[in-house]
Amino acid sequence: MRLFLLFLILFPLQIHAQNIPVADSLKSDTSAKSLTAKVSAVTDTAAKIDSSISDTTGETNRNTSISKLPPVPVKPKADTTIDSSFFDGIYFGAGIGWSLGSFAPAEMWKHTLPSVLKDLNLTESSFQIAADTTQTDSLLKAGDSSHVRFLIKDKLSSYNMSFPIMLSLTKFNNNYRHSVYATFYFFSKNQKSSVYLLNDSLHRRIDLKQKFTLYSASLYYIIARRIPPLYISIDGVDRTDLILGLGISPLMRIQTVNSIKNYAEETDIRMQNIEDTIRTKFTDTECSGLSMSMKAGFSTVKHLSHGALEASILYTLSWNNYFYHDGDRITNGDFNPLDGEADKKLSFLSNRLELCFSFLKKASK
Repeated sequence: MRLFLLFLILFPLQIHAQNIPVADSLKSDTSAKSLTAKVSAVTDTAAKIDSSISDTTGETNRNTSISKLPPVPVKPKADTTIDSSFFDGIYFGAGIGWSLGSFAPAEMWKHTLPSVLKDLNLTESSFQIAADTTQTDSLLKAGDSSHVRFLIKDKLSSYNMSFPIMLSLTKFNNNYRHSVYATFYFFSKNQKSSVYLLNDSLHRRIDLKQKFTLYSASLYYIIARRIPPLYISIDGVDRTDLILGLGISPLMRIQTVNSIKNYAEETDIRMQNIEDTIRTKFTDTECSGLSMSMKAGFSTVKHLSHGALEASILYTLSWNNYFYHDGDRITNGDFNPLDGEADKKLSFLSNRLELCFSFLKKASK
């Protein structure tokens, strides 16, 4: 490239030099020196142009080489679908839980509990005995004008709390698990109170105890979907599942019992009359019914050296109906005669929140 540029510059100069006269030798020498300087400058310029072209060509070649390199592989995110292999298989489980919820019959029964004497059809002067000196009985002769008082000794709990017991059979795989649960739970509530005579040297009193009890045995089918750690990741836990389930309770038993104990002598006419009046306010109720339930919630499983530990938080919604006693259908009035729908057949929805813990043991192959 440099030789080609030099040729283009020198060729016209050579033709021009041949036309210069000899007489002008001094002028020719000066022109020759000038020509030499110009040739040197042109040569340098050509060298720079060629160097620039070479640099440009090299850069282009390097860019072309870089563009032809294979792309750098992007490291994928941690696998969020493969589960630990020790959760594949069938597991037996046993556990216990804590439950808190609402239950309509318990609320109906609550409104029948006494809080003042009036609730027992009594007043502070009920069945007072005037003194009669003609009587031979010392009590009748002296009379009984003591005032009647009412006292709540053990107040009713505001919560419907129970501790369910569970047995389970679970089949685990990578993303799902299927379980059959057998559960049993019961809860009871009671109120203790006393009716007594004020300033009574004999300390006569009648103790009352009202108790509500519920028993339930249920069978559930549970399906659970593993939540990838990309969405939920809990330290120290090997897998987290979303739970849905359906269940039936062929045995739900409800019972209310009223215990009344009189600490006065059987010959004490006034205390016997007070006891009889109290008993007219209470009736015991007993019935059995059917319940169908739906569960939803979350569960975590942690691997242990000899099995696994499962912890769950669940919401249970139940439909309860068909309550009978001795072939007769139970109504709301059987739990509270003053209920606004006392003649309505007992049927209601209930719900509860459960916190459960189970130990899982893998079945032998």
